[in-house]
Amino acid sequence: MPVLLKERNNSRRGDHFKSTINYCKVKDEYDIIEYEKALYDAFMDRNPNNWLVKNYELIDNCRFKSKIQYKDQGVYIVKKNKKIVMGIAINYNMNRLLQLEEIGFEICKSDEICEGLLFFSNEKELKGENFFIIVSKLFNLAKNDFYKKKIKRVFSTCSKNLLNMYQLFDFFPIQKKITCNNEEKYLLCCVIV
Repeated sequence: MPVLLKERNNSRRGDHFKSTINYCKVKDEYDIIEYEKALYDAFMDRNPNNWLVKNYELIDNCRFKSKIQYKDQGVYIVKKNKKIVMGIAINYNMNRLLQLEEIGFEICKSDEICEGLLFFSNEKELKGENFFIIVSKLFNLAKNDFYKKKIKRVFSTCSKNLLNMYQLFDFFPIQKKITCNNEEKYLLCCVIV
């Protein structure tokens, strides 16, 4: 079962609908499959020509899976009413080819760094919620593991359209590349304090 970080009920006066928001780390096969489906829905819906869509394994025409084994990842998710609506995946194994290296970037690897593989959200499912607060709480869940693992920096990549959002969460651009798909990608770094 996933480890539950927080639970919150939203209810407006006179409104009978209540939504429950859970922040947790993926721990079992069921959540992995649901996470892969949510990843597929988020990326296929927005941009079917994205690097992830072209490079992740497609399973059963409805799921995306990274080349990086789950034992080397931390996958942190947000569930709204038991449905995965947001996620962050972190690669903690610096002894393998990194996703950012596959894109064409280079970094000096050490035990004090990790790689942010992806961030996704389903805005339709988050309607009426404070996106910034939800992302902050999710990133704080991942930060708990960063502190335990003595991680000092997180490197990640993003497309140009997401650069401003990443900068709101203290990631700063280091380098820019144009991929073979003519996609503008940025190498980012976040110092963990």
